[in-house]
Amino acid sequence: MRSARMAAIFAALGLLPCCAGTPPLAWSGPQQSEAGVRFTLRAPSAHRVQVVGSWEGNAWGGLAEGGGWLDPQRGAMADRDGDGIWERTVRLESGIYAYRFVVDGTLWMVDPSNPERTGRYGSEASIVTVHRAAAVAARH
Repeated sequence: MRSARMAAIFAALGLLPCCAGTPPLAWSGPQQSEAGVRFTLRAPSAHRVQVVGSWEGNAWGGLAEGGGWLDPQRGAMADRDGDGIWERTVRLESGIYAYRFVVDGTLWMVDPSNPERTGRYGSEASIVTVHRAAAVAARH
């Protein structure tokens, strides 16, 4: 019952990981390349989306640092072509990282396209494992 209710809410917000006409492979969680780890979220009704996580330079969008405020610039994603798919590539060292998306500064959510999860950070978060260094260091 709860999952059906959550699916209805995500659908209303345009946050479902797939939709008619979208190839399923486009929604397989973070993608790794030489440029880094590419995070994507389909959120066509959003005005702002961030990816926040446990890596150096992001610190859960600034919440893990002094002051405890969510910095809207940290992990800011872009929807450059207006298709409702928000993207950001992050350079990460090899390791395991937890992350969540923040939609319009208030809706915190796990990655609906990534089944890997942890509860280690006080609430459910998605996990990405970087098998080889996609870049020299993590930055934002």
